[in-house]
Amino acid sequence: MNRNDELFERAQISIPGGVNSPVRAFRSVGGSPRFMNRAQGPYMWDVTGKRYADYILSWGPMILGHGNPEVLRAVHEAVDAGLTFGTATELEIQIAEEIRRLVPSIESVRLVSSGTEAGMSAIRLACGYTGPNKIIKFEGCYHGHSDRLLVKAGSGMLTFGHPSSAGVPAGITNDTIVLEYNNPAQLEETFRELGDQIAGVIVEAVGGNMNMVKGTPEFIHAIRDLCTKYGAVMIVDEVMTGFRVALGGAQSVYGSLKGRRRAGPRFRRPPRDHESDRAARPGLSGRHSFRKPCCRDGGSQDPAAHSGAGVLRPHHRHVEAPH
Repeated sequence: MNRNDELFERAQISIPGGVNSPVRAFRSVGGSPRFMNRAQGPYMWDVTGKRYADYILSWGPMILGHGNPEVLRAVHEAVDAGLTFGTATELEIQIAEEIRRLVPSIESVRLVSSGTEAGMSAIRLACGYTGPNKIIKFEGCYHGHSDRLLVKAGSGMLTFGHPSSAGVPAGITNDTIVLEYNNPAQLEETFRELGDQIAGVIVEAVGGNMNMVKGTPEFIHAIRDLCTKYGAVMIVDEVMTGFRVALGGAQSVYGSLKGRRRAGPRFRRPPRDHESDRAARPGLSGRHSFRKPCCRDGGSQDPAAHSGAGVLRPHHRHVEAPH
């Protein structure tokens, strides 16, 4: 038994499955996970001293390699200034401004801590803005582990041999419609049948948890057009693709989704003056990339209680709200 085996055996005593993410468990390939203890440039070394070419890149952040001098210098400067404040800072404004510059369709930014929080907030905003409660997602796409979205979510769940998560009450997922990825005809048929009940559609432009399946332009643009036609919200999950597929995100590859809106979409909330309704929702009048509201200081967890939405790190959910 080598050091990796010993650590895995030890980890299973204190950590469910011995890992903190199902995709690290090695169940589908056999053996013990590799426990890394150092990295430099394009390489990582495990606890036995074996070197590996790093194609994981910590799921994105290490795109410049480990120990990049410029990155380390910036990190040290930030640490020297203070680890965390729990207050507003100028740096978060700079980050938001840079994100808006890189992704022109983003009008406002809300920083949060995880993709799961982003997905939860996106769904809540879509339902609150439009009125209905049904959300469309696609088989194989992963949008975090919130109950409503943990349905046929790709490789993480399939590691355990389950297409969906046990322990999620059926009632919670009754309003989640799961369709086939890259099937615009099925999507159009669903909108024809249930259009007035659909609040939004959430999609990964490139499905990372189903082995990097790229959405076809026809499929992605069909989502945009149907959401506009029926007054639903389009949510582009760019937690994996943002700033990685391209600096401007996947939407820059597919063309501006912002520019594919049609005039006069039908809204399904109770009739009211459109402009006054939008004025009452200043943060919901355009397209937003966002995570959850920052609430560690006791603020509201409800995104509708805030005036904007946002992005964190190179991870974001991009929300297209129809006008």
